[in-house]
Amino acid sequence: MIPLPPITRVSKVGNVRNAELPFIPVDLGKGTTYYVSTSGSDFNDGTSPQTPWKTVDPVNRITLKPGDNVLFRRGDVFVGAHLALRGNGCTEEASWITIDAYGDGANPLFKDASTLQPAISLQSPEITGGYRIRHIDIDTYLLGIAAVRVEPEQMIDGLKISDCTIRNITTNRYFDSQPQLPCGAPLAFGMWLRYVQNLDVCNLTIDNTDSPFQFCGGLACFDNMDIQNSHIQGIMIYGCLNLNKYDEIMATDGNVVIQNSCIRYTGDRATKFGSTAILTENIRNCIIRNVEVGYVVNTLGGFDACALDWEQSNINCTFEQVYAHDNQGPFVLAMEHPESLGNSRGNVIRNCVSVNNGRFGGAESNSFINYSSYNEEYQKIRIENCVDISEKSTIPYAVTSKEEATFRDEGRENFPLIVENLISGGMDICAHFNSYNREVFETVFNAHQYGNQLVLHKDGRVRTAFSASDYAISTYMKGNVQLRFLSVNAENNYEWNIQTDAILAQKRVCGELILLKTIPVPGLDTSEWTRVRVETEQGTIRTYIEEILVDELADHTFMQGAVELCSLATGMVREFFVYRYIDSQRHVVDYEVEEAVPGGEFIMDSQNGEYGFFSPEICWIPTNMYYWEYRPFRAGWGRIGDYGAMITRKDVQVDVTFSTGIQVVMMNATQNGTVFLEFSPDGVNWYGKPFDTPCMDDSMHWVFRNNRPAFNRYRIELKDLPQWTGSIHGLRLRFAAGCGTVAIKSVTIYR
Repeated sequence: MIPLPPITRVSKVGNVRNAELPFIPVDLGKGTTYYVSTSGSDFNDGTSPQTPWKTVDPVNRITLKPGDNVLFRRGDVFVGAHLALRGNGCTEEASWITIDAYGDGANPLFKDASTLQPAISLQSPEITGGYRIRHIDIDTYLLGIAAVRVEPEQMIDGLKISDCTIRNITTNRYFDSQPQLPCGAPLAFGMWLRYVQNLDVCNLTIDNTDSPFQFCGGLACFDNMDIQNSHIQGIMIYGCLNLNKYDEIMATDGNVVIQNSCIRYTGDRATKFGSTAILTENIRNCIIRNVEVGYVVNTLGGFDACALDWEQSNINCTFEQVYAHDNQGPFVLAMEHPESLGNSRGNVIRNCVSVNNGRFGGAESNSFINYSSYNEEYQKIRIENCVDISEKSTIPYAVTSKEEATFRDEGRENFPLIVENLISGGMDICAHFNSYNREVFETVFNAHQYGNQLVLHKDGRVRTAFSASDYAISTYMKGNVQLRFLSVNAENNYEWNIQTDAILAQKRVCGELILLKTIPVPGLDTSEWTRVRVETEQGTIRTYIEEILVDELADHTFMQGAVELCSLATGMVREFFVYRYIDSQRHVVDYEVEEAVPGGEFIMDSQNGEYGFFSPEICWIPTNMYYWEYRPFRAGWGRIGDYGAMITRKDVQVDVTFSTGIQVVMMNATQNGTVFLEFSPDGVNWYGKPFDTPCMDDSMHWVFRNNRPAFNRYRIELKDLPQWTGSIHGLRLRFAAGCGTVAIKSVTIYR
């Protein structure tokens, strides 16, 4: 969120020139404007920037009228504030009641509540709507913003919430030990909005909450939300059935839009049922579009953990352009209960990408869609133009007809789905070499497996049985390895020769080798592990190194063929993927790079001679961190609070005499790419080396954003330091940045 720039205003009264006046929003209501600043006094009248109130108490005592405004000074922190609003606004122009900021700097912050009351409450019975809440940040409460009515007849009409950050709304407990919060809330909610219509939420960040928000109402738009670390439950959108007639859903409960948003890391404190990023129930005309959902888990080992929980009695709802990846459960869980009598209808999933879902569990963890144990006749969903990529892909083949299709899967028959252009699977060749299977290749010659690597000796090769026209290839390689694609045979193909600082883009025509171009790639080192990705599309060839596009060229000599890896000397490969479509948003990055995470006792892998440590991060000591926590999927995440931030492990005690260095797998989401790896031979003195990492603005730290740094391996050679011998007693990573986020997957001492 970008603070508003300082604005100097000048007015003239005779020949007297006023001093600088603080910035005041220009689109306020036409009523009375009240000012609140920690530098003020509750004995002031609060009606000017020069006479502000000090706390929210005077605001809580007045009844606001249409067009009134309450402005909080930017940069001020209101500790323990509970703003309990009273009075009615109006949605007509200039008649909204506006809660906003004035002055320069960061948003005003409501922080550190000591009671169960929400930071901002629209609970007063006389409130009927017409409120705008803007540029207010909330930190460390049990309830952020609450607007709750008991009956739909008491609907709050007209609420706008924008440009706010809500964080640390949590009990820090697991679900089973949650207290009962005000208004009966079983969770700590960033926003709890019940029976609200004409709701507009825009540019909202919710971080570290038990649940981001629960909404029941209609005519709502949630736009540009960044939601992460929802410990128990994600977004919950509810409607109400007419209990006397199941085929009617109340007209007020619908027309909800959730768009342009990211929802990440939900469920680490879990519920046995209901751990999901987005839940819809008894809703009509709901649209969820252009949303990314990742890393939903259920740490209790129960059910769900899905990206989208499509609960009972949804009518005319659409999920489109949703990218769901790396969720423990399925992309969509359809749960039409028998008592709803098959009420759902008109629902569509279109233009969605499902990657690596259904990661764990049994039948409840299918990858794309799961109909629960209820009768499939009630689950009516049309699927159009979707892609599902997973080892647990549950729809076994592509259907291009617009006619109703019948699927047979796991003994079930007659699924009432209408399917158009669904690609299931999508990944024709998939090999991680710690689960290596030669049967996926047509040819393996002069190669053997060593640990989690495939070693290619001189002239060794691996050729796929897959042959097509347009596809994407991704491989993680080391050494002098050549990538051949659109290969008709050994005499006719494209050959990308990976070299230090360059790629030779060549083609072989009737055995004659022709150089197309030399692609310069400064810093490319064949002695290090490198991710190479090539996409072919209708004669266009794109080349990526570490997910960065380094070249695009056009050549139409070969339009179809197989893929193979060849080694001109000795090379090694850890991953080899071939996708039969090229628009994979995942960009084929394997984040499960090691069986190690920060913390724990050192072990020795007898197969490849590496030391690692893999128990929770509590064995590491963070310094100058806002927080450091263990996250699902083997990563320790830390938020840097000051320069010199570090994470230290002081009880290493391992003999490194025969080791050469340390490998770190990490992501650096700061604005300084320098990280210091240091070791201590005695627990007191520290020695080491700096290394450079790709870095980025902390606001862009989400690892799946295209062409942004993600988890990378860094091997730091320490054998040339005289102190690197005998037994060491400490390791630490020290960061040159003063703020940002870092994530560490593993730290490994190698021979």
